[in-house]
Amino acid sequence: MASRRGSSSCALCEGSNLPSCCTACVNARLVEYHARLRMMRSLRDSLQARIAARLEAKSEVDEQRIWRVSKTQDIMELRDRLTELKGKTVIEKTKVQQSSSDLKAQTASLNLAYVTVYMGTRATSETVNQNHKIGRMVYL
Repeated sequence: MASRRGSSSCALCEGSNLPSCCTACVNARLVEYHARLRMMRSLRDSLQARIAARLEAKSEVDEQRIWRVSKTQDIMELRDRLTELKGKTVIEKTKVQQSSSDLKAQTASLNLAYVTVYMGTRATSETVNQNHKIGRMVYL
């Protein structure tokens, strides 16, 4: 085992082949170890904080992307529905216009028939009235 000789080693520890053999050197090495440990811990914590911040930012970006995708899909579905409803509306309008023109034609033919019937009954009633008057005159 290779000895680790540092500036904190005393003459006794430097002479032996052990890392540290006196309490002062052991304590000095423990202090160095704990200082290095604290430094590494703070480095780890700062790296974890950076990673957490990046992950949080990434998750926010992912949420926004997912939200945008879902809203885009909703908009596409609504556009498709609008197109479908516009097509149905055009079809229904043509049906209504066709029905309206059919009703106008029927109304016109009914009015013509009514006028024809009315004029026929009027002519008949006038003829009957004239015949009736003539018949009365004969009897008078």
